[in-house]
Amino acid sequence: MIKVTLDDGAEVSFPAGITCQEVLQEWKGQNTEAVAALVDGRECDLTTSLSDNCRLEFIDFGSPAGARVYRHTASHILAQAV
Repeated sequence: MIKVTLDDGAEVSFPAGITCQEVLQEWKGQNTEAVAALVDGRECDLTTSLSDNCRLEFIDFGSPAGARVYRHTASHILAQAV
């Protein structure tokens, strides 16, 4: 088990290997606008697996960082289309 410190300061135990997305779903449910996560201050996608104790924050679309992540992802999708 690993200890994850969430945005609100709560410390929750999860099995090692859980993804940021799975933590988000357990913590906030399905209704969220998160597009990425910060794991110990490092920007990661939501499919990142957590293997050690960490601080986990979520980046939502409404923030400048979230909008940047969204645009970056969209540019990759468009590049694949051509």
